[in-house]
Amino acid sequence: MVLVLALPISIHQLPRHVDPAKVHEEAPSPLGLLSIYMRIASSVSAGSFDEALKSLRTVLEVYAPEDLRYIFSRFNSLLQEEVLYLNETIQLLG
Repeated sequence: MVLVLALPISIHQLPRHVDPAKVHEEAPSPLGLLSIYMRIASSVSAGSFDEALKSLRTVLEVYAPEDLRYIFSRFNSLLQEEVLYLNETIQLLG
């Protein structure tokens, strides 16, 4: 009986339908990205390449809208390659 009485109340609290074509995708937070990229740069400059790659994996989980997705993924891919090359160079020199 309680469930039947609560049903009309919960129906009024449901969100209205939103047309997906009219909803704008949100871009990642610029300050959040800046923070992660600063952490990556700091780790690389300190020679902590494993920590830089760990932070880079965090960036790879960030959602990017369709119009930014290729640029975002390409930049992160190039950054990852450079961190790996730097790590390999340091190991070969050391």
